[in-house]
Amino acid sequence: MQLADNELARRSNGLARFREAPFRLRWLFDSLPTADAQILRVAFSCSVRLLAQPVERQAFEELFLSTASSINIADILVHFQPSLERAAMQVTTALSAEHVNDNLLRDAIVGAGNSLAFICGMELMPPYQIDIDRPSIRHQLIPPLEPIAKPEFVPCRIWTVSGFSIIRIDSAVPDAPPQRIDLPNTLGPLRSIQLAEVEQRPMLLVGARSGFFVMTTDGDEIKTYHAEQLASEHGFSKVLYSPLLQSFFACHSEGGIIHWTLNHTAQPAHILPAPPAPRLLHRLDQATFVFVSGRSLFSSDPDHIARIDTPPLDNLVAILDTPTSLLLVERDGDVYELDKFTRQIRDVQTHPSAICAAAIAGDHLLLALENAPLRRIDLRYKTMMEYHSPHMGLRALAADDSNIAAISPDRQRLILWRVDSSSRPAAELHLGAQTHHRLAGVIVTSNE
Repeated sequence: MQLADNELARRSNGLARFREAPFRLRWLFDSLPTADAQILRVAFSCSVRLLAQPVERQAFEELFLSTASSINIADILVHFQPSLERAAMQVTTALSAEHVNDNLLRDAIVGAGNSLAFICGMELMPPYQIDIDRPSIRHQLIPPLEPIAKPEFVPCRIWTVSGFSIIRIDSAVPDAPPQRIDLPNTLGPLRSIQLAEVEQRPMLLVGARSGFFVMTTDGDEIKTYHAEQLASEHGFSKVLYSPLLQSFFACHSEGGIIHWTLNHTAQPAHILPAPPAPRLLHRLDQATFVFVSGRSLFSSDPDHIARIDTPPLDNLVAILDTPTSLLLVERDGDVYELDKFTRQIRDVQTHPSAICAAAIAGDHLLLALENAPLRRIDLRYKTMMEYHSPHMGLRALAADDSNIAAISPDRQRLILWRVDSSSRPAAELHLGAQTHHRLAGVIVTSNE
């Protein structure tokens, strides 16, 4: 008697079967009033497991399986929702919106959850995740529409990978010779680059063919994480770090979603049972990631993978982050806005040209279009600027408030613009001629 993926327990022919592994649950409380008449939206996530002692299993059976032959995750969510929401409301109604914090809510919700779980033969387990959205306060903070001063140019560092090398450019002097850091060839060619804070230090996470590197931005310290069991020409297209779990997660089109713990570099901790060919791995919160497989979007944490209800995603090119939503950018020009709390689509914008790459910087969405110049769209005021160059159909983008970097369609050149100068690039660097490899990713970081 095999349990389905979403089942916790089932009774058949007088025998009960239980899920032994912990599973991840997420509750949404989207209308919590505060003492100053504001409304908060709160999401709470934790792991839950069924206790193994006979008396606990009996309690679970009597409560859930006496009237139903099967119990699934949705049943547990519904059962706990009123108690957890009451506990959250007791906190919010006693405080102003700005004084409601993660710790107060977490302690109240976990306390109420454990009291109920004890009766049910279950227990709540960390990591606990609280997300608070203050829509009314956020609305008050949006300034009135008025002329916007020209921003001051702030130089940055621009990073890309090519072959076995990391290349760094200073945007203040883009025509100066770039700095090249050659990494060991033990993991094969480099495939991606990201920045993350690891143990309170900014670190570069560099995906390769059979593992990844974690490196300080000065190149003085390098750690190598191996996945030698993946004999593939493909590599790790995204590597992310979870401070809460002290773990790295990476996606590989053939290997799936791979998990390493911080202090174990020789081999992965385990491979998550993800759908085939996962890509565009993106961190949703401290313990949860999203990724795309086929035409569907999935959420993943160490215990559970679930499909998120979206329209068919025929060719997703980017998943981008805003404070309250994810932007799902489709090649056909559609950009879906997915609410982080409800995990439902709340808006869609359509652009007239196919989208090849996308990035976000503050309140600005950048789109590399197949048959039009690069666009930088102000998401608040709905204004747009076009950035011109001889190239269309750019393959990768990165930006901050002052700088834009893009990889050319042939993946040989890095093209740089200053945000305040859209008529032509500040520089075009033929880096592929130096490394004899294609460029495989680009990020922008501060000079600090």
